[in-house]
Amino acid sequence: MKKTNCRLYFKVFSTLIALYFSISASAQVKDSTANSAGARMRAYKALITSKAKTYNSFVRMHQVDDKYYLEIPDSLLGREILTVNRLGRAAADFRSADNPFGYSGDLIGENLFHFEKSAGNKLFVKMKSYKERATDTTFNGMKRSLERNNSESLLQSFTIKATNDSTHTTVIELTEYLNQDNLLFGFAQQVKMISGLGMMLNDRSYIESVKGYPDNLFIRMVRTYNKPVSKGSATLAPFTFEINSSMILLPKQLMATRTADKRVPFQQVDYIDFDQNPLGVVNLGYIYRWRMEPSNPADYNGGKLSKPKTPIRMYLDAQIPKKWLPYIAEGLLSWNKAFEKAGYQDAIEVVMPDADSSQVYLENAHLSGVIFKPGTGESWGNIVRDPRTGEILQAQLNFYLQDLNKLYNQYLIQAGALDPQSRRPTFTTELMGRLLAAYMSQQMANALGLKANSGASAAVRISDIRNNNWLNNHAFNGSITDQALINYVAQPQDAIDPKNLLARVSESDLWTINWGYRLLPSPEAKALNKQIIDRSNKGLQMYSGEAVAGINRTTLDPRIQSGDLSNDAVQAGKSGIANLKKVVPNLLSWTITPGQGYQPAGDVYKQLIAQYNQYLRYAANQIGGVYIDIKNSDQKGEVFTFTSLAKQQEALRFIQQEAFKTPQWLNSPKLYARTETDFDLVGKVQKELLGDLLDAKTLSKLVTAESSGEKGYSPSAYLSDLSNGIFSELAQHSAFDNNRRELQKVYVNKLIVLVQAMAKSDSDLSSVMRMHATFLMKRIKTASGSYKGIGASHLTDLYERLYIGLHNPAQPERSNTNPFSTVR
Repeated sequence: MKKTNCRLYFKVFSTLIALYFSISASAQVKDSTANSAGARMRAYKALITSKAKTYNSFVRMHQVDDKYYLEIPDSLLGREILTVNRLGRAAADFRSADNPFGYSGDLIGENLFHFEKSAGNKLFVKMKSYKERATDTTFNGMKRSLERNNSESLLQSFTIKATNDSTHTTVIELTEYLNQDNLLFGFAQQVKMISGLGMMLNDRSYIESVKGYPDNLFIRMVRTYNKPVSKGSATLAPFTFEINSSMILLPKQLMATRTADKRVPFQQVDYIDFDQNPLGVVNLGYIYRWRMEPSNPADYNGGKLSKPKTPIRMYLDAQIPKKWLPYIAEGLLSWNKAFEKAGYQDAIEVVMPDADSSQVYLENAHLSGVIFKPGTGESWGNIVRDPRTGEILQAQLNFYLQDLNKLYNQYLIQAGALDPQSRRPTFTTELMGRLLAAYMSQQMANALGLKANSGASAAVRISDIRNNNWLNNHAFNGSITDQALINYVAQPQDAIDPKNLLARVSESDLWTINWGYRLLPSPEAKALNKQIIDRSNKGLQMYSGEAVAGINRTTLDPRIQSGDLSNDAVQAGKSGIANLKKVVPNLLSWTITPGQGYQPAGDVYKQLIAQYNQYLRYAANQIGGVYIDIKNSDQKGEVFTFTSLAKQQEALRFIQQEAFKTPQWLNSPKLYARTETDFDLVGKVQKELLGDLLDAKTLSKLVTAESSGEKGYSPSAYLSDLSNGIFSELAQHSAFDNNRRELQKVYVNKLIVLVQAMAKSDSDLSSVMRMHATFLMKRIKTASGSYKGIGASHLTDLYERLYIGLHNPAQPERSNTNPFSTVR
């Protein structure tokens, strides 16, 4: 009896215990659900306790002691989120002359992802690609096929720690993920590889702080990486960075897109469209642009200016030296007149820094601005855009301290003959400020989504560039997006006002902004195309510089050259060199500061040689040049035309005169005696230029033109003209200086390489080259009898090099008396 009662009591007790745990489990939100690993979720309030410090954004970050939890609303599952990662503080001694990367504000990675719940209490982080697109969702539509062939990449899987039924949110822990190298927050793999960074040192890395903004969750982390102390070294050194990562929720309401057109110079998001063409696919793109919507649509549609709902606000870094702030602002705001053309008033605003705004915009990836970097670099900055539409979300421009020195050198070199204010070792604040304003105006073009329009200058005449009255109302540069910053074509006798010596936003730029930003009724494609055709019919085609397949060439349209001016490269080059000739004799006196060294003079001289080389290159690209006027089928005229014979011959004569005939005006013994420079800098320019003019690619372009039936520069005629200039002394039996002898050896060596490389080629160019080499060899032999000493030795050397190159014997036949006596 007692045993029976015990069993009964035990059964009742067990039932009560089971019932207790059942009731207890049901009282905890989702606490009974186990994940695949067997772990249970905790109650939301048990995980996110009253001790939690919460950072509110579109998601919430909770800090509980040393743990970090991310709470994601279910409504955001599937929504696109962008992480933007920048350096908050750069590591000491990380940058080098070869690698200037590594300043505060540098973009180090960005990633597009979305959250998705999965079975087993998992929250997936997935990445969607927008490189291939289709919208047809019917049973046989391409969208279904693309989804089947474009599986979303799974970047990370998190165990769900808790859910909150009352707020419909999911909680995951980010502590461990943030404290290790990962794909979302920190350096992109490519950036790490280029920078030489190795393994992350977890014991010296941690989460610094978190901040919440309405549309941006900001996380500051400290990370330490190993890196070789020098290239190729096995010794590693630690480098510690502060990394700023922002999570941005991309807009649910997509910005209206504008399809890119190769005839208009906008940067673009490229994608493959599977809906446009039933016979295949089409490569398309959306232009980069800001979301620009009028605050007063009625005024806008009525032709009146309207302020935008959200202007483009550019914050200036508090670290920028105070005296430069108004000039930088002037450069950024200079684009407002372009937006007026598109119907917007005050589209760009500049926010000046105050004591409380030091780099605050770097913490919010929705804020844009100019950041100061106390060093040197080449990057103008970067833009963050929505890959779905091309909408610009953030733009950062760079102001390097070394930019001031670069601007000084450029202006002294190119405008020293024109502006007396430039002939001094230090510019006035007003002059440097005007230079800085023009320079920042160039940079702002990139922030607006434009790309370099290096061809707009081809629509400007030399006579206009040298006319001050014309320049009062027009920009000499064609487009501010080109690299040309200074009017190097103007001459002292033209009496050009200094303000007209600097680039500014041009008529071409106004047209481009209007094309990209003006709101048009849908469908807009026809109206946009008409704008291009109307402009083209006026001879003002927008040369975007896009490479076009289907023609044999190694350079772009010679009208599309970065930094060149006017529609005449030769005349512009002559004017530029004429100004340089006035600067060289004065370099020492214009750059010397009492009590300091001569390095500034040496630096300016090196830059002057580089500028001299640029003028020559602009002309050289005329040879074998192909004009490319990108057109649609509804436009008249040809797409490809070859540079005229007259222009090519004029370019070669210019190069022979200004480059290959030894430019003694660049020879400055007084400067060489005080600086680390010498005439070898000039010799290097000559040799590299000659090597390119005698390159197989250049000659192939001439062959292409000739085979197309053009009355162009035949390869044989070109080689004859080129060699006649290089060996011009032979006709008059005049002496060669050392510089000319070296240049002639370069010519012969390059010729031999070409002949031997084409020995088994089936191209006519092989025959032309061999015939030319044979003729030159005989010409050298004929003229050799008139020379003695070094001249005779030089010609003997050239002859034997050519003979070996043509016949390749073990040893050329020699005579005991005269090396040229043997007839071959």
